[in-house]
Amino acid sequence: MLSMLFVCTGNTCRSVMAEMLLKFYLENEVKAGNLEVSSAGLDALEGSDATYEVKQLLVEEGVGAFTHRARRLTFEMVDSADLILVMTANHARILKKEYPQAQNKIKLLKEYSGLTDSEYDIIDPYGGNLQVYRNSLQEIKSSIWKLISKLDINSNKNN
Repeated sequence: MLSMLFVCTGNTCRSVMAEMLLKFYLENEVKAGNLEVSSAGLDALEGSDATYEVKQLLVEEGVGAFTHRARRLTFEMVDSADLILVMTANHARILKKEYPQAQNKIKLLKEYSGLTDSEYDIIDPYGGNLQVYRNSLQEIKSSIWKLISKLDINSNKNN
């Protein structure tokens, strides 16, 4: 089983969108049982809910209602994850400094998934209007689809 961890700052916006979209896209896939997906934040306020905007956009995407409580990143999470996908280069720098043993499994989401944008950071929408959130969602959504293809966990592929 592959354990994948999405990390952002507060675990109320970007990492939540990435986690929930990947789970949603794979919920009916044959290989989804081979993947464990979670999220956490570097500075998360433990137990916080996803933002209203994230909930609204994920409902629009078809994800529907979900329960999420923010989690602060721990050594155990880093240690048990096979792949840690972060939203910004700064997140990667912080993680690689705090968890040097995990350097090889810390990757920028957009870069790792194969998007060729000149800018690999996904801007934090927190505090922005719905369009700012929508822009982040679109970047994350594109990354997730590319990631699914890259990891060959889509049931349309051969085993």
